[in-house]
Amino acid sequence: MKKSVCITNAMIALSIMGSMASAHAKSNPKVETDKAAHVSESKNAALNFIGKTWKTTQITDAQSGVDLTSAKENQMYIGLANYQIDGKYAILDLEGKPKSSGIWALTPDGKKRILYAIDPQTGAALFTRVVDVVKLSPNVFTYRIKNSAGVDVLVKHEPYKTLSK
Repeated sequence: MKKSVCITNAMIALSIMGSMASAHAKSNPKVETDKAAHVSESKNAALNFIGKTWKTTQITDAQSGVDLTSAKENQMYIGLANYQIDGKYAILDLEGKPKSSGIWALTPDGKKRILYAIDPQTGAALFTRVVDVVKLSPNVFTYRIKNSAGVDVLVKHEPYKTLSK
């Protein structure tokens, strides 16, 4: 019962975010003009996620480009991530142990990735993380996040393996 409530809450939150983006588009003629292109971009971007396991390959300071992959405040971003077509995701450490799972989405414009983590035992919400998508192609996924030291970092992923459909 709790899992369905959390999933429903996540879908409501994502729906609200979509409505907010739509309201912004209506108040901005340029955005309204480009709305169809953004929807298409978002669908294409989402297709880049699906069917792959993404491995963290590098973490750099967003300003200086210095490699911070081994810094302790960035270790939580290192792992393997899988985004499924049904909106579920799973993140594992590099040894294959679960780190988090729940629901994922891209904003309608494809510029933000949202994770809504759910406790697999209780169905309780654990956290929501929204990050800026810097690059998303079939071969690279990079997002920007502020780490626990307050540094903006770029977290780069590359496909680890392609999953069978």
